[in-house]
Amino acid sequence: MMNSAYDESDAALDTAVIEDIRALGGDDDPALVERLVRMFLQEARAHVEELGAAARSREADGVAKAAHRLHGSSGFVGAIGLQAICADVELQAGQGNLAGVDDQLQRIEHALDTLTPRLLAIAGRAG
Repeated sequence: MMNSAYDESDAALDTAVIEDIRALGGDDDPALVERLVRMFLQEARAHVEELGAAARSREADGVAKAAHRLHGSSGFVGAIGLQAICADVELQAGQGNLAGVDDQLQRIEHALDTLTPRLLAIAGRAG
């Protein structure tokens, strides 16, 4: 069953993931983290739009696919709370269950709104 109540853990962030990316870019590419975070945020909003459209159309397969894409991209920036919500949505929608999907979409949007300034601040910070 999908949990519909927003929790602060929905916006949990594993900053070690971003620090690993920063180390990967090193002195050769100090802007790597910022580029990846901005790309993630742009793609995440598109995935949320897809998920919302599929949810409004009650298309379980579309919900599952959009949740899967957002789940994957969330992992690349350490957005583990968002990743967990998406995993739940993907699992339930993959089984044809859309009960609570509207509440889950609100949780996803809230988590992304909370994560955006945090990710941008971390991305802009020098290593």
